[in-house]
Amino acid sequence: MNSIQKIVVSENAKNFLISREAVISLFSNINGSQNNIEFDFANVEFMSRSYADQFYKLKSDFEQNQNVKIQIVNANEEVINMLQIVAQTQNVAERKFEQVPIFKFSKAEMLSDYLFSI
Repeated sequence: MNSIQKIVVSENAKNFLISREAVISLFSNINGSQNNIEFDFANVEFMSRSYADQFYKLKSDFEQNQNVKIQIVNANEEVINMLQIVAQTQNVAERKFEQVPIFKFSKAEMLSDYLFSI
């Protein structure tokens, strides 16, 4: 029987989750011998997109490379929505980039003339 390591997110990063560094700190609390991790998001009011992006990446890495199952519990609707939004942007096989022309102007009047010509 596998035990579950419970990590209360608000004890590590309070109730506003903002930085990627906070996620790295959170994941440093994982005991390497555990196969099941439970992140408890009770009392978390806000999660930034950068926090969610880093959380998703580290969660995926732990699940794939370290054979760990990670569960999210007690997350409010906003946290769940942010994690779902970020999950949809991950694993894009081929990103498309467009070449955007760069214009330099030595005088403000030249820039103004260009912008009014568009």
